Amino acid sequence: MAKNLIGSGMTASVYFEEGFAYKIYKPSHDIHAIEYEKRLTNLIKEETSLNMPFFYDTNNDHELKMTYFSGETLAVHSIKHHYKNGIEDLIRLGDEIHSYHVKGLENAHDRFFETLSKSSLDENIKDKALDYLASIKHMDNLLHLDLHFENILFDGSSHFIIDWVNAKQGNPVLDLARSYVILREHAYRLSINYLKKLKSMGLESLDKAIFIMAALRFIEIGYNTKSLRIIELLK
Repeated sequence: MAKNLIGSGMTASVYFEEGFAYKIYKPSHDIHAIEYEKRLTNLIKEETSLNMPFFYDTNNDHELKMTYFSGETLAVHSIKHHYKNGIEDLIRLGDEIHSYHVKGLENAHDRFFETLSKSSLDENIKDKALDYLASIKHMDNLLHLDLHFENILFDGSSHFIIDWVNAKQGNPVLDLARSYVILREHAYRLSINYLKKLKSMGLESLDKAIFIMAALRFIEIGYNTKSLRIIELLK
């Protein structure tokens, strides 16, 4: 049976065949990064009860065989079915993720400190981000660090969280801030409502975390039309 294409991205395409999904990477993609994604995702799956993929061995270094979920992205579902509870779902799923403590994950504070320190950011922005990071309480909660509407699948009753390659342990406020920055970049109106919800929760160091995650996101994508809304957060 031929594999049927069900999704594609910058680094890989996802196919369905005989009850499983297959994430097939471009030949140029680093096989060590693929193996890391597999180990990391399976570790989190084994240590939690989260509804998320599990990766199985195959004979192809550039292919990941994984659990298949029949839902569509929360972004598509929200548009197609006029679904209005996406923001609430995002916050609830974040709370569920943050309730876990998975040993062996990279520390978010350490990684972010290294990334910021080695970056070519404006020195004022870099120093401010590093000062803010140093002031945020160290914690060891599970963080997804790319939780947004495209990485949540929904079938109308249950959710399935994908793309765990950025997962680390740390303070949940960093994860929430990352989601806000991503929403601000791609779905500005939704980001306004999401930020209102976050502020109503009385989160400690939220504004500092947003600045940090905006700086890190700018390092990722550089200066372009999409980054203008991120740059606004660094003023």
